[in-house]
Amino acid sequence: MLILGLDFETTFGDVVDTTKALVIETGLVLWDTDAKIPVFFTGRIAWDEAREARYDHRITDLTGLSLEHLRTYGLKPRVVLQEVCDLMKEAKYVVAHNGNGFDRPVLEAEAARHGLAIPPTPWLDTSIDVPYPKKIETRKLDFLAPAHGFLNPFAHRALFDVLSMLKVLGQYDIAEVIERSAAPKVQLRALTKKPFGPEGDNGASNTVAKSLGFRFDGIKKWWVKTVLGFEVEQTVMLAAEKGLVVKAV
Repeated sequence: MLILGLDFETTFGDVVDTTKALVIETGLVLWDTDAKIPVFFTGRIAWDEAREARYDHRITDLTGLSLEHLRTYGLKPRVVLQEVCDLMKEAKYVVAHNGNGFDRPVLEAEAARHGLAIPPTPWLDTSIDVPYPKKIETRKLDFLAPAHGFLNPFAHRALFDVLSMLKVLGQYDIAEVIERSAAPKVQLRALTKKPFGPEGDNGASNTVAKSLGFRFDGIKKWWVKTVLGFEVEQTVMLAAEKGLVVKAV
């Protein structure tokens, strides 16, 4: 079976509002789940005046891509996004790490801007749908790679992040991952304390939430995590062991 591994790097700081994020780099890999190898892969840089206006030096700090790199090798965003849609048609599933929370809504917003139709290919999310063992508490890709026996040589470059994600995925039963993807999802909120003030904890509860895989919602200003329905009790108990109260949103 062919699946399409996908990752986007976007304008900096837009992880808090996916409707505003502009794609600056894509990583796309057609992966054979039987052979567990990539059969086609590509990565593109998207650049135009809108992205130039949103350039932030932290993009370079994170990815290593200089402004000159972006200007020289960038293609028109619509061309880059069209390639994403075309490859989706060749795959049985699209898979992304935190795809439900980031890559998918980013693609939907970008496609709407450029008048593109997104194929109805179903999505898998390796931050939720993979049955990681209990000893692996983190869901950050930077740490999942070494936890599965290898290192990503170019973290935060879209193509290498996709290949790392798929190498991790290849160590699990894809049929189970697909089955889990159809299970009901529950969003949990960690009731952290304010870092400062009379009742502040100097960020201790935020650190615990982050270590448990909760992500900070910059719009609502709270820590959230999406889990499968049957994982709610386990997540709540694990958080309680570390002194953190968790409830369903």
